[in-house]
Amino acid sequence: MAVAYFSYILVVAFRPDVLGVPLGPDSVMTWGLLAGVGVIGFGFVLTALYVLYANARFDALTRQLKEALQ
Repeated sequence: MAVAYFSYILVVAFRPDVLGVPLGPDSVMTWGLLAGVGVIGFGFVLTALYVLYANARFDALTRQLKEALQ
């Protein structure tokens, strides 16, 4: 997530002309807006993947630890 975010910020800082290009000839949306929404969406996807992994793996480990301590 950090790589995606900082890449976006570096492009904004050093190549704003790339992100200022409209999506189409009659569009008011730019590639920068789409990329920003994409970075936010990527964060949600990564969070969902981590929650799925954590629920599958860490809950079982927590249960085993509790059983071992009793």
